[in-house]
Amino acid sequence: MGKKIYWGALSTLTLLSCLLGISGQSARAEGSNDLVSSGGDRPYMEFRTDINGGVPRRTIIKVYANAGETIDLGSSAVGIGSGANIGVINYRQPDGTAGSCGADGLIADRAQEAAGPGDGTGGTFIPCVVTVAPGDSGIWEIAFVSPDPDDRTNPPPIAGTASWTQDPTAGIIPAWDVTVRDSSGTPISGRVYANYYAFNIGGNGRSVSSLFSVLTQEGYQYSIDLNGIDPFGFIFFANRNGFFENSSGDSIFRSLQFVGANPGQLPAGYGFQNPNDPDLGIYVTHKTFINPPDSAMPGSALSPTGTTWLYSEPVAPPAPTGLAFTGIEGTVGVAGTSPLGGTLSFNSTSQNAFSITIDLNSDGLFGTGNDRTFVGRSVVGANSVFWDGLDSDGAKVPASLIPYGVRINQYSGEAHFPIIDAEQHNNGFRIRRLNTPVGPTSISEDPDNIYYNDRNTGADFTLCAAGETGADCYGGGPTPRQSLTGLDSSAGGHEFT
Repeated sequence: MGKKIYWGALSTLTLLSCLLGISGQSARAEGSNDLVSSGGDRPYMEFRTDINGGVPRRTIIKVYANAGETIDLGSSAVGIGSGANIGVINYRQPDGTAGSCGADGLIADRAQEAAGPGDGTGGTFIPCVVTVAPGDSGIWEIAFVSPDPDDRTNPPPIAGTASWTQDPTAGIIPAWDVTVRDSSGTPISGRVYANYYAFNIGGNGRSVSSLFSVLTQEGYQYSIDLNGIDPFGFIFFANRNGFFENSSGDSIFRSLQFVGANPGQLPAGYGFQNPNDPDLGIYVTHKTFINPPDSAMPGSALSPTGTTWLYSEPVAPPAPTGLAFTGIEGTVGVAGTSPLGGTLSFNSTSQNAFSITIDLNSDGLFGTGNDRTFVGRSVVGANSVFWDGLDSDGAKVPASLIPYGVRINQYSGEAHFPIIDAEQHNNGFRIRRLNTPVGPTSISEDPDNIYYNDRNTGADFTLCAAGETGADCYGGGPTPRQSLTGLDSSAGGHEFT
């Protein structure tokens, strides 16, 4: 049996002393202006008290800053509202100490959002300025509080660069900004991220084309282009495991259909790493940056919830060894008589994702036609996968005197991209790996490859007939329905309606 060592990303797609002087010139800010700069409609940021899929619809922005630097903050909600419901910017220092901007930092209109923070001249807005004192280096948490977090009103859909109005009774924020400056007042890009984003574009029949940069715990970086997704209200994040079985904690490496009334719930027995929860072992939420991460950040930093990982360079992926096949009758390399089947085994030095593909149509390619692919996560040491003698269509594989080829891939930099409650995406996502491991390596994986599985357990989903519902049917799945061996997403991949 042949063996090739590959690596790549598995994508589960269901899918901050003294204040420094500020010039009147436009600054390189990070925030909502970045999210609309690539076209599409405006993704209003939600700061609400309701929950979807177990995740609060309340975006908390995080920013890394060093002592001696300053953090400029701005929001369209500052001072907007009445009574107890008035928008404000609150923050927490790395040691957990809380602070507030009070009445400072209002972004009054689209022109100020685009111009960025300054002294109020040249179209700039006057920010709330937070100085990072000695001993306060680390990750600051920013809460852009809406005028009324209990409100459920959807915002008016508008083009991303169109003029907007801050609703004084809403739980959404059209514009926000975080700008880190060094001791000379120069803006620093690549410091602003979130564990997840809760957005609302006000309706369907619209599009979001925002760009993000994802940093994994292993140091791999990915750009993700939402590429015109039509999601209405949605929650977006990235993690290492995607969806998993609650009983075993094992990733299922496929999408899940929520059940029940909108917005629905995960089906019984399944879960995912809540991005609002701290990392635990291999259950990690990646950091989704507004711009490519600043390489000057340290490998870890103090945050209000404890020390967390930050910037690192990726290391070379592990190589599985000892790939072997033993038939159900105990014969090495032979699948037995009736029925065919047996165990594929290999050794690993890491707990990383893997895929094993059997070239059942013998075309020399892996993952085409009726080829069977198994996916999972390895343990350190011996690993095995049982093959029941069936192809990907559920048909029995005929006996053959010509050996079937087998390929094993072990992955590094694994990143899943769950998106909760997004209705449709006719264009598909564009995801690209941006860096490679340091040191000697033999990487051959396409940097635009994504992996997904929209097939139900044991059978294909089918398109729904008129009035038909059920676990085995849904409308408008991607083409192909699954891509377990990689699909180039440079033109968009994993489209759905």
